[in-house]
Amino acid sequence: MKYMLLEDLKMELKAATLRDVEQLHSLELEGFPLDEAATMEGIRMRIEKAGDFFWLGEKHGTTVGFVNGTLTVGDFLSHESMSSHNAAGETLCIHSVCIRKDLQRQGLGTALLSKYVEQIRANQQVKTVLLLCKPNLINFYERAGFYLVGPSDVVHGKDKWMEMKLALR
Repeated sequence: MKYMLLEDLKMELKAATLRDVEQLHSLELEGFPLDEAATMEGIRMRIEKAGDFFWLGEKHGTTVGFVNGTLTVGDFLSHESMSSHNAAGETLCIHSVCIRKDLQRQGLGTALLSKYVEQIRANQQVKTVLLLCKPNLINFYERAGFYLVGPSDVVHGKDKWMEMKLALR
């Protein structure tokens, strides 16, 4: 499979702002069940405290998706590490990779995540990237360079989560 670059898809990567909160929350609700989706307050906190790690993809001036994360000092994910941002952390916890439902399966998620990881690699503070995903998304994240750590102890919603890792340094 050929992975398209953001340039090929005519998509731009931009920093999220507080003006984007409502729209990003709507996308989050489209992508996750209610018991798993971030609240509007959670999205606002991530932009305010970890704005360097909250980016959106735009196509023709319209937001088509986003990726966001926060920093932690730990080497594995916990409920606490997924609920806060520690600016001194060297591990980035990705919280969401969301693409508008009507635009999924067109390579946008792969392109957006690849560009996000490329930008994170340039940040010398971040040594490791961790995320939680459902079993059906393991291959998606493996194609982006992540490897499966195993089942996560984090309980978030009713479904079981898998932890994945990408070592940057």
